[in-house]
Amino acid sequence: MRTNNRLIFITILGVFLILVFGIWQELSMSFNDDVAYAILTLQGLLQGKHYFTDFINTNSPLAFYIYLPVLFIHKLFHFNIFLSHKLYMYSIVICSLFFSNYLFGKLISNRDSLLKYVLFISIAFSFIILPQYEFGQRSHIAIMLIFPYLVLIMLRLKNITAKPSVNMLIGVGAGIGFALNPFYLPLFFCCEIIRMIKKKSNVAWLTPEIVIILFIQIAYFIFVLRFYPNYFYKIIPLGYHVYLPGYAKNFIQLLKYPYAAFSVITLIISTLLYRFCREREISLIFIISNICFLLSYFLQRKIFYYHVLPVMTIATLQACYLMFELISQFKGETSCFSKGDKLFILFIVAVLFVSIPVFLTFYLSFWLNKNRENTFLPFVKFISSLPQPNQKISFFTFYPSLLYTAAYTTKTQVASRFDGFWFFPAMIKYPYKYSVQKYKSELIDMVVNDLKDMRPNYIFVDQGKTKSYFGHVTFHYLKFFNQSKSFKLAFSHYAYFKTFRGFKIYKRKYD
Repeated sequence: MRTNNRLIFITILGVFLILVFGIWQELSMSFNDDVAYAILTLQGLLQGKHYFTDFINTNSPLAFYIYLPVLFIHKLFHFNIFLSHKLYMYSIVICSLFFSNYLFGKLISNRDSLLKYVLFISIAFSFIILPQYEFGQRSHIAIMLIFPYLVLIMLRLKNITAKPSVNMLIGVGAGIGFALNPFYLPLFFCCEIIRMIKKKSNVAWLTPEIVIILFIQIAYFIFVLRFYPNYFYKIIPLGYHVYLPGYAKNFIQLLKYPYAAFSVITLIISTLLYRFCREREISLIFIISNICFLLSYFLQRKIFYYHVLPVMTIATLQACYLMFELISQFKGETSCFSKGDKLFILFIVAVLFVSIPVFLTFYLSFWLNKNRENTFLPFVKFISSLPQPNQKISFFTFYPSLLYTAAYTTKTQVASRFDGFWFFPAMIKYPYKYSVQKYKSELIDMVVNDLKDMRPNYIFVDQGKTKSYFGHVTFHYLKFFNQSKSFKLAFSHYAYFKTFRGFKIYKRKYD
């Protein structure tokens, strides 16, 4: 009893410290740019705006509607958007932790109660600190909603039941999580196939949570097709032909990304040591999840942290679980390993596995804090100091990191349908590829029409001469756009104002 009280105290202390560091991390970093854009777009959707005609983004509608509670909290309690978002995110964190801990409590025997506490702390770390700048981004939300379903699968493999109401709530969360990104659906099908194989039954999948998950996917597909058909007919083709090839990396480049490499190494060692694990259901689902999330990362072919975050989350939990199993093997009387082998493997796991995600997370947190001081805050201050009127701003840059958040902070409207000129990398790298170049004139016309219709007061033009995603070629936005006579005419209403941190700023003339 005294031992359990000590474990509970250590667990509570550990989660408290994680929470404190997580809050510090959130306060020291700028608000996620993708989230800021998503909330702005959601406000437009609620006002009746549509894809392509009013905004252009490759994400599906749920990537915006998932932030509806943020606006609800903002309106109900009059908190600012940033605080409303944090409250919403921590609500999801708490719910996911609660359901996961409840299910692990049923799954893990009393003699392994230490494992339950280890996993609880690991999940708290993975949900609160590991996301870093991507805290509250849709991939972060998705993995938190899906994870209790993965634990429920572990229970079903062990023939342990949970309350029907719990199963249904988990099904709703997982259904939304899988709908947020269709690349995660292979995980759902793999888990159910494994369950059918283990149960040796073709009807093993007929459970409340599965019916709910499938219903949500079908209902969501019909909803998008009915209310946002342009997403299927225009956005998906544009994303496939222009967005994907512009940012796509080859397999070696994707594998060399430290977070992906860590996940692959964890997967390999976990697979090799699978037969020595006592809780094989936990190990099996972690392995399957790692494989499926790695697959989604490689299929999307982009080195963005939020794409690798789901597999990084699973790999971190895998490493912690494997650490526990190896300690148990070392302390036990089992003959699976010799004493020397145990010490060697334990050292490798402790040093290379558990320490890597912690080190990478803390390192990136401090780097982002420095980046906020050097980039975000100066932009906020500069935008606020612009002579009036400054209520509308446009950015000519392919990836406006921090700029949307800066505009949101200063209550400035971003006068563009694009969240960044993400179509340029493919156009520059593949000048003779028909599937890419056929969109060229249409996209230029959209930029020109935005200038005519939205009439931004200031235009920030990125002056970086070489850009990594452009194949390191020299490129100038205005030189490119000036090939269009209609752009020249629209831009003739602007005059050079000043240069700030790599951006030439043009001010609209009032005559």
